Amino acid sequence: MKRYINNNKRKITIDYSLPINFDYIEKLSFYYGNDSLNKVIENTLKKHEKIILFIESAKAAYDLYLQYKKYALFNCSKSNKNYYKYVYTDKIKDMLKNEKFDETVLITTTCMDAGVNIKDTKVKTVVCDVRDVGVLIQCIGRKRLQPNDGKIHLYVKGLNNQYLGGMKSQLKLNIKKADFLMSHNVKEYIAKFPRQSDYNNIVYADTVDEDDKSTHKINELMYLKCRLDIHDIDKMLAFGDYGYCRYLADKFGFHEDGIFEYDVLEEFTKKDNLSNYLDSVVGIPYFQVKDRVGLINNIHSKANRKLLKRLSNLNGALEELRLPFRIIEFSTTSIINGKKKRFRKAWRVEKLII
Repeated sequence: MKRYINNNKRKITIDYSLPINFDYIEKLSFYYGNDSLNKVIENTLKKHEKIILFIESAKAAYDLYLQYKKYALFNCSKSNKNYYKYVYTDKIKDMLKNEKFDETVLITTTCMDAGVNIKDTKVKTVVCDVRDVGVLIQCIGRKRLQPNDGKIHLYVKGLNNQYLGGMKSQLKLNIKKADFLMSHNVKEYIAKFPRQSDYNNIVYADTVDEDDKSTHKINELMYLKCRLDIHDIDKMLAFGDYGYCRYLADKFGFHEDGIFEYDVLEEFTKKDNLSNYLDSVVGIPYFQVKDRVGLINNIHSKANRKLLKRLSNLNGALEELRLPFRIIEFSTTSIINGKKKRFRKAWRVEKLII
């Protein structure tokens, strides 16, 4: 907004700002699938704590509410006519007034992204399935830090780099359409882009006279925001793998000296399964290349979409995962098909003493 006023309206702003403090986020995690999300909710129920879930889609929020209806309170805006009828308005009013809710689970759309405070130390977990980073920050800010420990474990729905690339392409198309309208008339615009939806509403229809005739106009503020969003996506992609996760970890203060302090639930499950597997094969000799297939597939380390099979690569993957196992190469002899045979480059898994 400041950039828009300064650049487009040629006005000088007087700026007052308070630094955003994310100290109330004690731990940061990301998830990708509904199974992982369900585990987060179920874990909260087991611990008798409270959880707030901000879900961008009203349909997805309501579907999730149906799964946990016994424990949950549902909220969305009046504009979501298909789902607002399921909102217990009296309970929502009480929540806004008392700044806490009685249920264990609060499932809400982003209608609660500003102007609402939740002051409840029992709320230990906040989940955000929200794509816009600015809105996401507003959502997690609804949980207010309390003197007697109001810190949270934040879970964010992850976006992979392929999805980010798709978002960028759509934003560039919407900007392209607006640029076309700037240099052409409405008739030419409609001929060029017939019936194409614009989620960001950069180009919108506006009534111009009493006969309800309309024309197309450009939302200048949204036009600028889309350009800034593209800039942010480029920053995310520059982080490489897990670019979205690393971008948010950096923004929330979970990045120092090149080390990102967050976890991905699906990766955590994979890591736990791999650890159990490696534990079960410690000391077993792998004499030949064909014997190592199961080990290589379970570690499943890739580069350029190719499965890595070299000893150094596999040990590098185990080190990166911080697993206390290493693959050792050694010489040994064994009886194969009744014949004594020497193997100069056999493998075995050893567990490190920590």
